[in-house]
Amino acid sequence: MDAEFSRDHQAQQELRARADLITAQQQIIVDLLEEMHDRPPPAIEQALRDRLTESGLPDAPRAWISAVASEIADDRLYVVAPGSVSGGAFSNAAADRARERLERRADPSVNPVEHTPKL
Repeated sequence: MDAEFSRDHQAQQELRARADLITAQQQIIVDLLEEMHDRPPPAIEQALRDRLTESGLPDAPRAWISAVASEIADDRLYVVAPGSVSGGAFSNAAADRARERLERRADPSVNPVEHTPKL
């Protein structure tokens, strides 16, 4: 019984640690989207690596860093894992501004050229 409890406890700790990692990564991405959405991918890649290091997070694979930077450069929010971005993720000012920018881009009355049907 104690061994089973210990395994369950360890599994719960690992799940919490993974959730904390995802939350921290997602917040860094939200912040970088606001700060660097108009910068080239190499600059974003370096900033992302720096932020992960400053936050004490583990190194991320080069392909992941590149994918995140590419999304940010295209003014898109990279989602780390399903459920990692809820409505509450947009409760900080930087995320609110990023969401508003994305909504404006999707609004045909604001940007009719992007929404003109192709014949």
